[in-house]
Amino acid sequence: MQDQQTQNLIQLIQTLDQQKLQIWDLHGQSMQNLDDLQQVEPYVIQLNLSLNSLQSLHLIPFFTNLQHLDISCNKLTQIDNLIIPNLKKLNCAQNFISDLQFISNLPELRILHIQYNKLTNINQLEPLKHSRLEELTLHDLTISPGYNYLPNTVIFSPEIAEFLLELPKTVINKRFNQLPKHIKELFGQAQIHIKQENVEYEGQGQMMYPHGLGKLQMQDISYEGDFQAGRKHGNGIEQGQGYQFKGQFKDGVISGQGIIKQPNLTYEGEFKSNQRSGKGVCLYADGSFYEGDFVNNQRAGKGTYYDTDGSTFVGDWKNDVANGFGKFVDEKGAISEGVWKDNEKVE
Repeated sequence: MQDQQTQNLIQLIQTLDQQKLQIWDLHGQSMQNLDDLQQVEPYVIQLNLSLNSLQSLHLIPFFTNLQHLDISCNKLTQIDNLIIPNLKKLNCAQNFISDLQFISNLPELRILHIQYNKLTNINQLEPLKHSRLEELTLHDLTISPGYNYLPNTVIFSPEIAEFLLELPKTVINKRFNQLPKHIKELFGQAQIHIKQENVEYEGQGQMMYPHGLGKLQMQDISYEGDFQAGRKHGNGIEQGQGYQFKGQFKDGVISGQGIIKQPNLTYEGEFKSNQRSGKGVCLYADGSFYEGDFVNNQRAGKGTYYDTDGSTFVGDWKNDVANGFGKFVDEKGAISEGVWKDNEKVE
């Protein structure tokens, strides 16, 4: 039914003269694609495709004369193929867009409405710095029912005010402070308590995800520290069966500087992806210790091992044992230098 309605509109437009074709309103037609529009593209200057069900703009680049485009209230996740050299005004509010790189393809763009999309962090806004925008809307209070109504959570970032100062020639229609209190609490920094089977979180949150300082208790693991967008990120303390870690996390895993204590060892140094990787010192249960390079929880690279009997080995390591050139000094001070393989001197 809706396809026939669109066809009827196209047939009507084909009977109009070129001047009337310059402004074309096809909002609210339940269109899912633009396949039927290519035949009239040369004449259109203003095109309204809002309130449809578009998931792609694959034919939009053919509208080379467009100056005003309204694609608000659709189902678009990306519009990176939006290459229209003369476009001056773009409304893409109430979609699911998270990437603004398309701005680089619109050299004449002066007005952009991008409210109610998926802009969650400052980095996603970087392309704005290289634009020539005169007006930008990141948020307002007007929404159309049935389409994305969740605000760009980047507007709650503590860095947003400083970032917008870097756009001195752009008028920002933000209206952040007009949000209702319960919406601010839901999407901004708020205290939340989430309890499910074998999982409990209490602390700061954003969009009902752990975000900020909080405590997480799972069946066998507890964590207290920093979160970002639902993941452990920053400094924290994690305890599980047979270990305790204190240090840095990134994107949900141990990564950075820290110290871990286990029944057979204590390690302090660098970590990557939950593994001892980088420079560190490892004290073993028998009192011996190693200082040097680690890769994936194993001694690998350059390092020195100090045994409990007073002997030392300085040299190359691989697969957690001496491999390569090294120098061994026994408990009496006797020195042996050469090449080692799997902890044995071979030459």
